[in-house]
Amino acid sequence: AGDGDGSSARELKRAQEENAELKEVVRQLRESLKVAGSFLDQDSSGAATDNADEVARKLKNVKIDKNYFDSYSGFGIHREMLSDGPRMAAYRNGIELNAAGVFEKKRVLDVGCGTGILSMICARAGASQVTAVDGSSAIAAVAGDVVAENSLAKAIEVRSGLIEKEGTLPEGYECDVIVSEWMGYCLLYESMLLSVLHARDKYLRQGGCVLPDIARILVAGCDDSCISLAFWDDVEGFSMKTVGKKMLEKDMQSKAHVMNVPGGSIVTSKALVNEMDLCTISAEDAKAFTSEFELRQLEGGDKAGRKMQALVIWFDTLFSKNCCPEEVTLTTSPEHEKTHWAQTLLVLPEPVDLGERTLKCRLAFEQHSDDYRGLHLVLEYGFQKSSKDGSY
Repeated sequence: AGDGDGSSARELKRAQEENAELKEVVRQLRESLKVAGSFLDQDSSGAATDNADEVARKLKNVKIDKNYFDSYSGFGIHREMLSDGPRMAAYRNGIELNAAGVFEKKRVLDVGCGTGILSMICARAGASQVTAVDGSSAIAAVAGDVVAENSLAKAIEVRSGLIEKEGTLPEGYECDVIVSEWMGYCLLYESMLLSVLHARDKYLRQGGCVLPDIARILVAGCDDSCISLAFWDDVEGFSMKTVGKKMLEKDMQSKAHVMNVPGGSIVTSKALVNEMDLCTISAEDAKAFTSEFELRQLEGGDKAGRKMQALVIWFDTLFSKNCCPEEVTLTTSPEHEKTHWAQTLLVLPEPVDLGERTLKCRLAFEQHSDDYRGLHLVLEYGFQKSSKDGSY
């Protein structure tokens, strides 16, 4: 009888555990369906003809988007962005120095408003009406409370939802200015730019502007000090160069590394990879592009003779003269004050000795095939004809 009672108890416990697991699965499924409703009905007109692969792709994107917006629902990431001095100074100056003529008495749309800081700066700069939109319902609710806390509810309306979804903004809505802090690592990681361009095409009046309006991707070559490779040369009097070599082979290559790169590690000329005018660029051109450029060894000082071990990528965004009387630039260059974006580093398999030669490079950007918010980079380089060297 004792064994039977023990067996029954174990079976009951197992059943309770399975029931708890089932409840959790059902909870997650319900949550996913809520999100799916938000994302999938954007293209409901073609739902009947979608094949299984297309449905699977959409459901996969639902999960990707849910994880993306969930990552912005906490407060740590918002404190990091609000504490980023260069970021905040650029947006504050870009808006306030151009208040007259650009923001005063204008209708402003803030895409991806977060805690609402840019919306409130626009209202302070004299915007007649600011509409703040965020895809995270949790953070949109917080933004609404912050707006009310600062007695700006009459000037700012906070809305929760995807900017691409019908109903997030009222029928016939139109704005004069779109402001957004959409940039991700390496500028385009997270693909939020596409949401800004969608808002531009649908809601921005003719002659209106997207701010910042110019985005540039730049690169330069750096030596192995960018990854502190020399550390392994002497550890308590022992050589550990083997570890450094293994680290390069296993951990560093074929991966894009987001990190703060010392400005002093740059040993080549700089090159412009791409410049985008956000008032005119198409979504397709923003999704994928390839650029060819050349790098030359810097001369003078201690730069000469230092081999190139990696390519560092950074970006600038501008409130440019095209739209603003006062031009303001936000740079994430390794030679300027640090930002939360840091830089993106592509480590080469072997160091390159440029000498007096010119290194010819080709760099391709495209949306990642498995995660549309991800980024796939392909770097090719050589002294004569560029040869494919690796994907990151």
